[in-house]
Formats: sequence, structure tokens, C-alpha cells
Amino acid sequence: MVQQESQEGNTIMYEKILFNITYGTECERDQDPCAEILLNQQIVIPKQPIKNNQQVEFELDLEKDTQYKLTINRTNHNSKNKQVLSIKSFHADGIDLNRVLDHMYFYPQYPAIWYKQQIESGNELPEKQKGWRDWGFNGQWVMNFETPFYTWLLKTI
Repeated sequence: MVQQESQEGNTIMYEKILFNITYGTECERDQDPCAEILLNQQIVIPKQPIKNNQQVEFELDLEKDTQYKLTINRTNHNSKNKQVLSIKSFHADGIDLNRVLDHMYFYPQYPAIWYKQQIESGNELPEKQKGWRDWGFNGQWVMNFETPFYTWLLKTI
């Protein structure tokens, strides 16, 4: 927990949380999945190709008593070849958040032709998938959380 004084002289409390994500990939061709990470729609990690076992690390300065939305935008799937992007590990300040991943949602962007075939075959595809760690489609993975972060974490797991 860090205190910072604003220009008005008010003290603002916030947390610094260090996140570490290790990705896994499976690709049929030499076309890597891409990912970018955002916090409340602000880019934290710009879009980049992801290789197998690649780690990304970023620190977030969080205000007290605030709602946040951490998003991983998964892109670069051509809707034809097998290409999977996975979260192999997810840590905050060195704490394994694997159990938290079970409560998060992935919002897939189903390939249009495949989606149409599924609907015509009577298969209903949900708008979001809970607990997905392996993403074979483009889409968004979302973790909604609040501060204080560790209080939210204890309520969630």
C-alpha cells in the first residue's frame, strides 16, 4: 500500500500489484497468436505475437475502493488453422491465481462460417465461456476485480 498526495493536498491510497502471466501456444502454421493487455480499456501491454512459454510481467497502480477490468485481447487467428493461446500460469505478487481463473470469462469471437454451421446444426454457442484457459478463437478474456485487491482475492477463492 502506498500513499500519494494529490495537488489538492488529499491523500490517495493505492496498491501496486505485480502480475506475471505465462502463455502457452499451439500453432499448425507459423502464425503466432497475438495478445494485448488492458486495464479499464487503457493499454498496459501493447499487442504482440506470443511464443510458447512466453512470460509477460506488468505492475498496476490501483486506487483504493475502485472497480477494475483487466482484459486480454486475443487476436491473429485466421479462423482456418489450429491456433491456441493458453494461460499456463497467472500470478499476482508471486501468488498463484490458478483457482481464480475458474471464475473468469472468455468472450469468443466465433468464426462466422463455423458459427453459422453450428447454429444450423442446432448447437447453441454461449456468448461467454467460464473458466477457459485455452483460447482457440479470437476474443477477450476478462477479470473484473476491485480494491483492495487482496480482500477481493480472498472473497473470490
